[in-house]
Amino acid sequence: MAIDRYVYTPTSRVERKGFRSIGLPLLFTLFFLSFACTALAQERRGTLSNGMSYILRHNTQPRKKMEARLVMRVGSCAQRPDEAGYAHFIEHLAFGRTKHFASGGIKRYAERLGTRYGVGLNAMTGHDRTVYMISLPTDEPHVLDSTALILSDWLTGLQLDSLEVEQERSIIKEEIRAYVQTDPFYALKVGTGIHSRSLPVGTAQDIDRATASGLRAFYHRWYHPSLATIVLVGDFDLDAAEKSLRATFTTAPTTPARTYIEPELHYPRGLHLESHSDTLIRTATLDLIFPHKTLPTRTLSELFTEKIHRMALAAWSHRLDKLRGAKLADSWYLGRTSHLSLTLEGSRTTEILRDLREAISALSVLRRGTISERELTLLKERAKSALYLVTGDTPSAGWCDYYTDEILHGDHFLTDEAEKEELERRIDGLRASDLRPAFDRLYRYLMGPSKLASFTHNAQLPETARPQRGAIERAIQRGLSAQRTRLSFTPPSDEATEEKKSAIPQLLTPPQTLPTAQLRSSKLHPDLGVQEAYLPNGIRIILRPLSEADSVVKIAINHPSGLRDIPLDEQPRVASLAAYMELGGISTLPREQLDSFLFDHGVALTLTEAMDWGALLGTAPTGKTYSLLRLMKEKMLHPEAATADFEESRESLISALRRPSRLEQMLARDPERKLQRRLDSILGTYIPQREPETEAEARALSLPYMIDFHTDLWTRTEGMTIVVVGRFDSEALLKEISGVFADLPQRPAKPTLPSQGQLTAENYTLEDIDAGDETALHNVYYGTYEPTLRGSLRLKLMRELLRSRLIDRLRSEAGIIYSPYLYMEYRPKPEPFVWFRLETLVKSSNAPLACKLIEELVEDLQTKLASPSEIADIARTFLINKREALTESDLAPWQDTLLGLVRSGERLEDFAQYEQILRSITPEELRTAFRTILSPQRHLIYSIVPKQ
Repeated sequence: MAIDRYVYTPTSRVERKGFRSIGLPLLFTLFFLSFACTALAQERRGTLSNGMSYILRHNTQPRKKMEARLVMRVGSCAQRPDEAGYAHFIEHLAFGRTKHFASGGIKRYAERLGTRYGVGLNAMTGHDRTVYMISLPTDEPHVLDSTALILSDWLTGLQLDSLEVEQERSIIKEEIRAYVQTDPFYALKVGTGIHSRSLPVGTAQDIDRATASGLRAFYHRWYHPSLATIVLVGDFDLDAAEKSLRATFTTAPTTPARTYIEPELHYPRGLHLESHSDTLIRTATLDLIFPHKTLPTRTLSELFTEKIHRMALAAWSHRLDKLRGAKLADSWYLGRTSHLSLTLEGSRTTEILRDLREAISALSVLRRGTISERELTLLKERAKSALYLVTGDTPSAGWCDYYTDEILHGDHFLTDEAEKEELERRIDGLRASDLRPAFDRLYRYLMGPSKLASFTHNAQLPETARPQRGAIERAIQRGLSAQRTRLSFTPPSDEATEEKKSAIPQLLTPPQTLPTAQLRSSKLHPDLGVQEAYLPNGIRIILRPLSEADSVVKIAINHPSGLRDIPLDEQPRVASLAAYMELGGISTLPREQLDSFLFDHGVALTLTEAMDWGALLGTAPTGKTYSLLRLMKEKMLHPEAATADFEESRESLISALRRPSRLEQMLARDPERKLQRRLDSILGTYIPQREPETEAEARALSLPYMIDFHTDLWTRTEGMTIVVVGRFDSEALLKEISGVFADLPQRPAKPTLPSQGQLTAENYTLEDIDAGDETALHNVYYGTYEPTLRGSLRLKLMRELLRSRLIDRLRSEAGIIYSPYLYMEYRPKPEPFVWFRLETLVKSSNAPLACKLIEELVEDLQTKLASPSEIADIARTFLINKREALTESDLAPWQDTLLGLVRSGERLEDFAQYEQILRSITPEELRTAFRTILSPQRHLIYSIVPKQ
C-alpha cells in the first residue's frame, strides 16, 4: 500500500538479540529479578481465547505517542500458484472500506489526529509476513479504543468489494512498474522453491488476474486471530490498553486455529554459477554463498552458541585481511535460511581463484589447530562490545521492530543489565577449544550440498573472464583439504598498549578565570528556554541548554553570506571551497598536535558553505567548550594553507579530466543531471560547490584566493550568529564566548549580489535511452513570499495541501501514479523567493493526463477554499512533529531548528508563538497565496521521455 516505502527485498533481521535467562546462581537470580520486575511493570503480554496474542509496552520515547502494529505471520508464500500477488493486494485494500470505516475513513481519521498517510500509516508485505502499522498521538482518551477498532478491522473486517478492487488495481500496477530489483543475482540467491515464484509485490499480470471473490477467499483463509499478534508501544496506560484490546478482539471469530510454517528455501545440489558484465569496472568480484539453516536464538544457550559462532567467523575473517577485497559474512536471508558469503576481488580471474583456495585453507587450518590467547582475548572483547541492550531510551518504533522479529522468528533481545552481564560472564569463560565446534560448523556449511557463485566482471577484459564452474569447485576442494596456510592472525598494533591522552594545546587552553561577559544586550525567551544575546561587535548568540542531554555541546557559527556573493567571473577560482579549506587545519597549531587533540578529547569541527550562508559546526564534551570555541576562531582567522595537498588534489583532478572514465562520460550525458543543472540555473539554486568540469576550470583554482575569501567572510561580525545547544551552564558559556570573540573588530556583512537565476516559464524535454515506457514529469512553480514565520508556515501548509491533492487525484482517483514527490524550498535573500517542485513518474501514455490533472488541482486550490478541518489536521501534524523533535535530550533537532530560524530571518519571539500563528492562518489566506505563487506565468514543465 504505502507511499514512499520500500516493498520488499531480503535483508537481515535485527541483529541485536537477547535471551531468556536460565540456570543462574541464586544471588544472580535475585539481582536479575530486581531488574525483571521493573521490565515486566512496563510490559504486558497475553493470548485471547480465539488465539490472537498481544504485546503491550509503556514507553515515553517519544512522549504522548503510540506505535501500533498488526503482525500477520503470513505473506506471499501462503499463496497458491493462481493467487500470486494476493497478499500484497489485500494489504492495499486494508486502507479502503472496512466494517467500521467508510472508504478512506482510516486515512482520514489518522490524518485528523496528525498522522500522515504513507508515513505514520503504512503497511508492508513480505514472503513470511504482512505488517500493518499506525502511529498516533495519545493526547485524546478515545485513541486507544479507535486504534483497537482499526486493528480489528484489518484482521477481520475488510469488505473487499469489487469496486474498490478495481480502483486499487491500477495503483498496484503503477507500484509494480516503478519497482526495480537492483540485485542482478536475486534469482540465484532465492533458489528454486516457492520463494522464487515471484516477488511479494506480484506482477502486473498477477494483479490483472485477481478477482474480488478470490481475494476474499484468501483473506478469510489466512487472516485468522491465531496467526495475528497486536503490538502496542507508547505513552499510554497498560491497564486501559489491555482492557480496550480484550473488549474489541474477544468478539473476533473463533474458528478452528490455523497454523502456517513458511517453506524452506530450496536450492538444487551442486555449485550454480551466474555472471554479470559491467563495462564500467576494471576488476572482478566473486561472491560465494553457502546456504544453511539459521541458528536459532530463542534461549540463553542458543544465543550463547550464536555468539561463539560469530567469534569463530571473526577469527576466520582476521586471516583474510591479507587478501584483496576479501569479505566474510553470515546473515539471515529468508525463512529459516542464512547465507554464509565469501567475497573476493581481483584484477585477474586466476588471482581470485588462488585467493579462494587460500581463504578456505585458513578455515581448514583453524579447525585442526587453535588460536592464541591474545586473539581469543580480542575476540571476547569485541563479542562483548557487540552486545546491544534495548533500554527505555529506545524509541517506540524501535521496540516494535524488535517485537516483530520475536513474533516471526522467536528472536529474543537483551532488555536489562542482568541479562547482558550474564552473557558477558559466559563469554569471559570461553577457552580456545570452545570455538572448535563453531569452526567445524563453518566447515560443514562449506561442504553443504548447494553452493551459489555470482561473478561480476568486465567482459571486455580477457583477464577477468568468467571462471569455469569446475575451476571454482577445485579451488574450494583444495582449500578444504589443505594442511597449511600462508594466512595468519596479525594483532592490531593499537591493541598492545593504551596510549595516554594528549594535553590540550596551550593555544586552546582556557585561562584560569574569565571576565564577566561583554554583552550589548541579553534577553531570555522563557517559552523556548532560549537565551539570546549580542556582543558589542554585533555577533548574535543563541543558547539552548538541554537538561536531559548527555554531557555534549554542539556549537554552530553561522554567517549570512555564501557562495552567491562571489561574482560569476570569480567563481571558478573557489570551486569546492569548503572541501579545499578542510584539507588544512589552522596555521597557528601543528597539524599532528591538532589531530591528537581532536581525537583524544572527543572534539570535532567541520566547515560548510552554501549559496546564502556558511557555517562552522563543532561538537565537544561539556568541559571542552572553550577549547572548541577558540579552535573555531582560529579556523576563521588563521586557516592553514595546505599547499602540497591542494596541488596534489588539483593535479589528480586534471589527470582525471584528461582521461574521463566511462562513468564520468555517462554522468555528463545523464538526463537527470542535465535537468537538475537547468533547474538550478533557472531558479538560482545552483551551488558553485562542484568539481571543475574542464582542465581550464581546474587550473583556475586558487588556494590563496580561497583563503582570502574565507578570512574576509569570517571576519565580518555583523549578521554572524553563534548557536549553542546541549548540556552547559548558560552564564559560564556566555563568558567563554565573550572571552573568545568579543575582541573581534566590528565589520559589516558582505553585500549580497542579485540572484543569478534566469526566471522564465518554459516547457523543456530531455530524452533518455533507458527510460523504457516511463516519463519523469517535473512541474515547477515559483514566486515570492513573506519572509516571516507566518510566511514560511503558510508555504508549508500549501505544500501539504498540494501533496494531499496529488495523492487523491493522480493516485486514488486516476490510478496513474504510485508515489508522488513534492519538494519546496524558500530563501529570504537576495529577495524572498520560493519554488514548489511536483515530481511524478508515469507511463508515457499517461503524461498528458498527469499534466492536465496537476493544472486542474492547482486551479482548484486557487479558486476553492480548503476546508478549515483539513487545515487543522495538517497543523496538528506540524505541532506533533515539533513536540516530538524538540525535547530536552536531543541536540540535533534544536540546532537545526534554531539555525533554520536564523537563516530564514525569522524571529525567536514569533517561534515562541508558533502554535498561535499556525492556527490563525485562514483558508482565504492560503487561497490567495496559491493564486500569487502558483501562477501559469511562472510554471515550468520539465520532462524526461523515452528516446525514440
